[in-house]
Amino acid sequence: MAVVPPRSLAEVRENSGAGSGTRLSPVSASVEIARDAMRDLRAMTCVVEGLGASEEEADAEPALTDQFHGPLHGVPVVVKDSFHVVGLPRWHGSAIHSGSLSRFDSAPVARLREAGAVIVGKTAMSELGLIASGNSSQFGDTLNPWNTAMSPGGSSSGTAAAIAYGVTPVGLGTDIAGSVRLPGCTVWHRRLQTDAGHRPLCPCQQLAFGRSDGHDRRRRTRDLRRRLPP
Repeated sequence: MAVVPPRSLAEVRENSGAGSGTRLSPVSASVEIARDAMRDLRAMTCVVEGLGASEEEADAEPALTDQFHGPLHGVPVVVKDSFHVVGLPRWHGSAIHSGSLSRFDSAPVARLREAGAVIVGKTAMSELGLIASGNSSQFGDTLNPWNTAMSPGGSSSGTAAAIAYGVTPVGLGTDIAGSVRLPGCTVWHRRLQTDAGHRPLCPCQQLAFGRSDGHDRRRRTRDLRRRLPP
């Protein structure tokens, strides 16, 4: 089967349910490419296996889409390691943590699921989110897909690298002092930096010197427009 990365939300919708003997569905393609991004760039911390070979299988499994055909129905998404995703490990970018499985979804992740998105994996981040590069004691150095001798920036390094690599058209990072903005510049993708309070405060993300809100990252500007309120 041909592994064709989903380039935009429009392409995901066009190809939804179109899995065939020659082309993987968007979700399955994202899972395949996520494995490569984990190997080649150390961009992923984990990949969710068994999401189905076609969008029909995803539609048939309520757990994958929360039974609602929302605005992101069937869209593959990656989220930063700092977020809790039920059943997936969380290190917050550091080997001092055990990588225990989360027992709940962070609020931004829960909203993605409510909109119908499919979480295909979690992305690497810098050490405790405190470094403006992709360096982590747990994951090593995340590499920039445009030039693997360079860093994608941080701290949302893995999400930036994964989107640029073609894992998903949409990803979730966090930002206090540039953690979404800096990687967005180094890998040349669009990011939606919302006002404080527009996104819910992420659990375990409140620090002594500020707050960290979840922010969208997209390959294309028109995908960001789809997430803006009318």
